[in-house]
Amino acid sequence: GITLGVAIIIATGQLTGFLGLSIETGGNVVQTVYRVFTHLSQTDVYAFVMGILTIIVILACKKLFPRLPSYLIAVIISITLVYVFNLQDKLALVGTFKSSIPSSNILSLL
Repeated sequence: GITLGVAIIIATGQLTGFLGLSIETGGNVVQTVYRVFTHLSQTDVYAFVMGILTIIVILACKKLFPRLPSYLIAVIISITLVYVFNLQDKLALVGTFKSSIPSSNILSLL
């Protein structure tokens, strides 16, 4: 029911990043899937291969080492591969994060 619907919405929302497509996002699921399929020729091979490798690492870790944090291991391996093979220019990477805790002003809410 609702869980499947949410899973489909999340999965289709991740398709553009998984395939490395720079297309308009938003709209409904059918529109997103249509846009992805009409732009498949623009798939970024590096992003796609990295996505497939990440999924393989997650599934392999869950099967072979179920007590280990498979998602964390996949992230660490992905970061290592990007660094070792110098893929910083070939993949869209997340920039830097502020290293401080956001300020909070509770009094302004009153």
